[in-house]
Amino acid sequence: MHQSDESSETRPVLNGVNPVQKAKDKRNQMKGKAISKINESQRRFNCFMYSCAFCVLGSFVTFVILLVKYFVDGYEERGRIDHHESIVYEHWKDYTTGELVNCSSDDPCRDWTCEYVKEHFHRTPDECQYDDWMDQVMIFLSILTFFAICACLCG
Repeated sequence: MHQSDESSETRPVLNGVNPVQKAKDKRNQMKGKAISKINESQRRFNCFMYSCAFCVLGSFVTFVILLVKYFVDGYEERGRIDHHESIVYEHWKDYTTGELVNCSSDDPCRDWTCEYVKEHFHRTPDECQYDDWMDQVMIFLSILTFFAICACLCG
């Protein structure tokens, strides 16, 4: 069977411009613009995410540094309190020797440090009390660490 020239497909050309090719060019141009916008949007999103990650990481590092500083300063203050002089005005039992010390309000025992009094008499006089929140902070951090570990293990 012979195909005639009239039945074959031809591409119409109007004023020297192929409308099919023009539509494809327009589509490719729009596709290029869309891809360009997506790439720019992705760059902005990445910049925003890196900025947020930096802020979160910076906040975490600052928190850790302040926490370490709090504990270092707290232990220094506790060391100062432990080496502070404590005066005993009562008859207390020395648990290292098992004897009663002869201290009274008329004849107080001096030149003992808070550390010595705590170790030998198992008592903590008022001047030897720690005035900080380190124990509570340590309990809170322990609970927080426990929950963080559980969250990591259990998803």
